[in-house]
Amino acid sequence: MANPQFTGETAASIVISDTIYSMLGTQATFKELTPKEIADPTKVCHTLISLSCESRSAVEALMAKAIAAGGSQTHEPEDHGFM
Repeated sequence: MANPQFTGETAASIVISDTIYSMLGTQATFKELTPKEIADPTKVCHTLISLSCESRSAVEALMAKAIAAGGSQTHEPEDHGFM
């Protein structure tokens, strides 16, 4: 769900849970927030995000939504057992 208070033409605040929010923005918007160089996502990894899910099927459903929204899968899923 998007938080309308911080969502507009160039940015979106995504409510993941009561305690987790993600702010997504265009490169131009991101450049306004930092004096540092913005990473080129086609060349470098600049973010790793971990979210908890209740089951493997919930993880797969979340991945399917992310890919359908334009995300990409970098490698095949791995089951570490303890996670």
